[in-house]
Amino acid sequence: MKNLILFIILFFGCKTSKLNTKNEDGFKIESVACRITNIDSIESYYIVYAETLIDHIGHKIISKKEIKSSNVENIKVNNTYKFKLVWVSEPPPLERKGNYLDFRRCKIYFPLVKICTEPGYELYETDDLKGLKYKNL
Repeated sequence: MKNLILFIILFFGCKTSKLNTKNEDGFKIESVACRITNIDSIESYYIVYAETLIDHIGHKIISKKEIKSSNVENIKVNNTYKFKLVWVSEPPPLERKGNYLDFRRCKIYFPLVKICTEPGYELYETDDLKGLKYKNL
């Protein structure tokens, strides 16, 4: 009986914590498999466009360009990778009516690089990318 109660507590405790995963700044973290659809750059940042495999939700992943080179290959368009993404888009004001994905929201990166959401794409960051190098091989 004790084992059953312990199992129920662990099962529901783990399931709840997985749904509400947030980083220390309170931003939502999700682990997803994505197919890379495009790679662009602006100033000293790469913008990696990706979509989830199951529901095709758009992700605009921001990665700072790295000067160091390594023997790890760059990510490639049309390949699939698993990322632990941190959502960094600011939510739209509540008083606005319409689809929140249609409202442009921006994040300012050093040195004054402004990167914004696009319809259907939220802004994300990840520790799995250093420049265009995928860390989780």
